[in-house]
Amino acid sequence: MALGAVSLRGLTNNPAEALRQSKQDMVVVLNRDQPDALLIGLDQDGLLQAPGVRAAWPPPCSAMVSRGFR
Repeated sequence: MALGAVSLRGLTNNPAEALRQSKQDMVVVLNRDQPDALLIGLDQDGLLQAPGVRAAWPPPCSAMVSRGFR
C-alpha cells in the first residue's frame, strides 16, 4: 500500500481530491510540513468487513441538532 500526502491548504481547497486519493492509498495531511492526520478510505482493503468494525456515521439527527449541527 502506498502513502499519499496533502497539505492542510490543499485539503481545504480541494477535499474531494483528497477523499478520492484516500480510496486508493492512505493520505497523510500535513500541517506546516508536519504530519497531522491520516485519511483512510472506509472501503480500503475491506476495512468495513473486518471483525468488530462497523460504520458509526452519521449520528442520529437528534444528536446533530443537540450539538449545534444543522
